[in-house]
Amino acid sequence: MNSSSLDAANSPAKKVLIVDSQEMVRSLLCRMLKSWGLACHPAPDIFSACQAALSDGPFDAVVCDYELPDGNAYNLIEHMRRHGFKAPAVVPVAALAPTVRPQAGVELLAKPFDPTELRGALERSLGVCLPKEAEPRQKKERAAVRA
Repeated sequence: MNSSSLDAANSPAKKVLIVDSQEMVRSLLCRMLKSWGLACHPAPDIFSACQAALSDGPFDAVVCDYELPDGNAYNLIEHMRRHGFKAPAVVPVAALAPTVRPQAGVELLAKPFDPTELRGALERSLGVCLPKEAEPRQKKERAAVRA
């Protein structure tokens, strides 16, 4: 992170488009990103993501599963770029086929990934330092009891 990076706590919430066909994954990613101070908009497929980009965009970044019901992440990114959206993308990929090559503005993230890997990818993509998740209240209470 360079000195010109923004501190997420001192700037407006960055908006992230989450694209994944699985509701549970979208929900989990949105909860995680919100805990880091990011605003997110979930979409299940390329069509819905394009509609969201037009109605709720622009987005500061896109987190998009590689395989989608109506194409792949690169199809979405190409479509968005053709329409003037330049948001960087983080693309979780289960198995890198020889045809999946890195593209400018796209960071590939191997599945399964640790939340710290995703946070790091988003920090690089957004140019901000994201806060770590707050310590659960129960842990704080237990620590206070021991003290």
